[in-house]
Amino acid sequence: MGFSLIANLINTFCLQNKLREGFGRIDKKIFTQLQVDGRTTVRDLAKIVGFTSMGTKKRLDKLIEKGTIKVSALINPSEFKLHPAIVMLEVRTQKQCKTCLIVSKSAHE
Repeated sequence: MGFSLIANLINTFCLQNKLREGFGRIDKKIFTQLQVDGRTTVRDLAKIVGFTSMGTKKRLDKLIEKGTIKVSALINPSEFKLHPAIVMLEVRTQKQCKTCLIVSKSAHE
């Protein structure tokens, strides 16, 4: 669980940097809304971005097809009596970083 949380935080950070680099205004609106509410309907997305429902659906399908965004579900940790934590480690080498990730991941398998 902790490894997944860290991976999600890293993915979010990377996505925000990519958004600044090369995605258009419409894509940013779609990403932002789906991060707020992943169950937003295509009709509501269309209103937000100013496209027709069909245009928005095509844009969304293209983003999913290209792998730019993906559909996923998150669990509610409290339902499983889990307490997520962010642990910050300072390491000197990339090898040490990889070792920490491997140990963390294997502890949850």
